[in-house]
Amino acid sequence: MTKRSTAILPKGIAALIGRWSAADEWATNVELVISSSGGKIRVRAVDKTDGEEAEVMEVRTTKDTITFAAYWSSG
Repeated sequence: MTKRSTAILPKGIAALIGRWSAADEWATNVELVISSSGGKIRVRAVDKTDGEEAEVMEVRTTKDTITFAAYWSSG
């Protein structure tokens, strides 16, 4: 099973391609890796603290947003 998920890439989404780090008040250290291949977008989510990779699903795009669900097996 792959932990990446894909959706069709709208033209305006190109600005979101890259690595994004998120941190919040609960000390979450998640890196999102957004890439494209063959006109489709791919999303990966990795916990930089322990290297755990989330299962990413339900990737959806509009002309300027990406939404997805992520499941962390560690709970």
